[in-house]
Amino acid sequence: MTVLSARLIVYLQLHSTAAATMFEQVIQRLADLISSQPWVSEVAAILPLSALIDFVDVPQKLHIHQLVAAVPHWSWPVTPAGSRLLLEDAPTQQECALDRFGRSTVLEGMDGCFGARYYVMNPETVRLIIESLPPSAVENRHDNMKMEKSALRIQNLQVLFVSRNPPPPSSSHRADGFRSRLRWLRFFSSWQSTHSSLSYQLTSLLGWAALLGCLAAAIMLKLHIATAFLVLMPATGLCITALYPGSPRKLLKAPWPGEPMRMVVVAEHVNSADWIAFYGPGTAINSLLNTPLEPSASTVTTTSPFLLRALLRFLVISQWALAVAAAATKDWNSFFLSFWVLFCNVTHGYVIPPSKQAGAWAKAPGCANLNIRKVEVKVSTRRALLSTLVALNPDSFREKKEKEKGKEKSKVTRRRRRRWYPGSGSGSVSGPESSGNKSAQTGDVQVQEVQQEQDDDVDKPVEFPSGSTRWIDPILPTGHSRTEWEKAMRKALLELAPNGWDGNTKDVANKNFEAVDRVLELEMEKNLRKVETEVIKVKRDGSPVVVVTKLPALSDRWNAKYVGVGKEQNYWNRFVSEGIYLAAKIREMGRVPEEEKKAGVGGKGVEV
Repeated sequence: MTVLSARLIVYLQLHSTAAATMFEQVIQRLADLISSQPWVSEVAAILPLSALIDFVDVPQKLHIHQLVAAVPHWSWPVTPAGSRLLLEDAPTQQECALDRFGRSTVLEGMDGCFGARYYVMNPETVRLIIESLPPSAVENRHDNMKMEKSALRIQNLQVLFVSRNPPPPSSSHRADGFRSRLRWLRFFSSWQSTHSSLSYQLTSLLGWAALLGCLAAAIMLKLHIATAFLVLMPATGLCITALYPGSPRKLLKAPWPGEPMRMVVVAEHVNSADWIAFYGPGTAINSLLNTPLEPSASTVTTTSPFLLRALLRFLVISQWALAVAAAATKDWNSFFLSFWVLFCNVTHGYVIPPSKQAGAWAKAPGCANLNIRKVEVKVSTRRALLSTLVALNPDSFREKKEKEKGKEKSKVTRRRRRRWYPGSGSGSVSGPESSGNKSAQTGDVQVQEVQQEQDDDVDKPVEFPSGSTRWIDPILPTGHSRTEWEKAMRKALLELAPNGWDGNTKDVANKNFEAVDRVLELEMEKNLRKVETEVIKVKRDGSPVVVVTKLPALSDRWNAKYVGVGKEQNYWNRFVSEGIYLAAKIREMGRVPEEEKKAGVGGKGVEV
């Protein structure tokens, strides 16, 4: 046994010496490769600093970390510029990093019910969610899209149909068992297991494996700078997590029974060509746009913030110093540093991008728990865009208050009492002046006046509810042209969807627009191929040609009042039908399919 042990020891010594010699040869060959190729050493001098400066997006990572706590600890290379954001002393700020005013391009919201204007509280989060949604395109086949290019002013409209998903079941043994098997991954991830996605967990695990592999290779190749840099990565991530405790955000306002549907129009500015309309339950939209997102746990660190900031400052300076040292040595340390920075950039840019994480947050039951469907359409002009939004706005269908109805009814009754004198027979009238033939003639005149007034009352459309068109004021100022356009819109909507203002159908008027949508869609789609384009030359002296698009879905009475020769000031008449048609198509595209309804996708507010 002693002889065998001695031989085994000699064998191991020989093989270890051979392995060490082999590693020494590999290291020497790698060094000779850099020295024999001058361009390789020059690249090694440039890569570390350029990778840190150009490929590290600290603000996006911090934003996602504060929103969903979904940034692995190994993915925190930080530049001095990014450290200024991390070291900012703002413990009372509730908004996520890029949602704070001035950190990203602001979005302006216009409430479709009350007309209020406000800056969106979570602009970057909203952008990321919209970016993550697959679009459903609506083709605009209206003749207005065939106008001359000089007359077109294409507007891009995105309509987001928002609905709350039903709450998840209280217990699921299969899900609980699956989650229990993944609990050991929580050490590698800062995202709580109840909100994590499988793709994120696998990416986090892959990153830890890559980090350990690179660290082992750097140690074996005696790359001390790269080894120190790789060790700093999880240390920096742990320090940032301690300074900004990870806690997925949730919507501030809870749903309440019978909440009305709302529409909020969002754009960067009122002269923009890109518009977003949020359509859904009022509390969900208001929580997403008009209130800060509430953390599900405390975001204030229990450790001394001063010590954490000092430690983070030291770690960031150390990262930068090691990058400068690697660039100065012009050896394989530079390539290891550059590889790791690029690896972090690729994983966060393509594997788990911020938009994907924000989209997962919007769907997660413990977070926003929303079902959002995106519909896109191109509209010919701004007036057609406004017509589409007015026809789409649920508050355009809202019933007038009973008090206002009573006032109007009393006014009509008083006016009729002043003119109408009930007679004893079917064709006679009675009153102070109803004696004799002359009095009968006078009574006939009074009957005609009353009949004309009744016709006028029937012809007069129901007014839009107070405030439902006030959001248009910054886009289209009030005036005679706008008043006429609103009247034309009201009459057109009354003709195509009279149930929208039917007081006997309160459910249709307030929440469920399926009946209205079907009328709009069927009427407009049925008559789409029957569109007649009439070209009217007002003058022959080079004046602009008036092109009138006439849809049979609108009555001859409507067309006679707003279309034709002598109505050139009503240039907007052709955009009324386009707006109503597109609103019907958008609503149809935004409905949740029946198979998804049966599966429980999209709960409150899916009937649009």
